[in-house]
Amino acid sequence: KNTIRKLLISPFLLLIYFYRIVISPWLGPKCRYNPTCSQYAIDALKKYGMIKGLWKAFIEYRVVTPGVAVVMILLEKNLPFVMILLENVLLLFSSL
Repeated sequence: KNTIRKLLISPFLLLIYFYRIVISPWLGPKCRYNPTCSQYAIDALKKYGMIKGLWKAFIEYRVVTPGVAVVMILLEKNLPFVMILLENVLLLFSSL
């Protein structure tokens, strides 16, 4: 069970480490929180596993990043419109 858990979370950990090593230095220090979202995601993945860890990391990112919260609120309020729009886009691409 522990080996399967490690195998499931390892691609996500690799993505986070790639972000921290390659992408984050280009963006510069922007996070004012400690631990950072990436560290919180690593800890959550290791403690809770893939599904619950990703969910907790997403919630943490949504809470500390104002732009994400605004987009999520707009999507929640306009969910019927968004669903119709996505359905039309899928129909358009499936007909090509």
